[in-house]
Amino acid sequence: MAGLCEFSSYAFVHPVLRRLPRRERLQVEQGLLRTFGRWMPFGMIATLALTIAVASSSGSPSARWYWVAVVAFGSAIGFTVIVNVPINIATVLEHR
Repeated sequence: MAGLCEFSSYAFVHPVLRRLPRRERLQVEQGLLRTFGRWMPFGMIATLALTIAVASSSGSPSARWYWVAVVAFGSAIGFTVIVNVPINIATVLEHR
């Protein structure tokens, strides 16, 4: 689901933003980052915790796939913190 949201943003929102003049685009990007920046950390951690809970409680033979999901989602969070967050912070601080 997170991948679908990211793809949708890339494929449908950002092409529209790229057509805006630079100043207006920056203002929209900053507003989106402030809004998502408040809620995404909680949502991502809650989703990871719930994924771990499901993987831990599953006694089915397919439980390994739940753990694959835990690792994949944990990796996505790590990538976000290492790569995306610094870019987002620089965007929010630009032209303040």
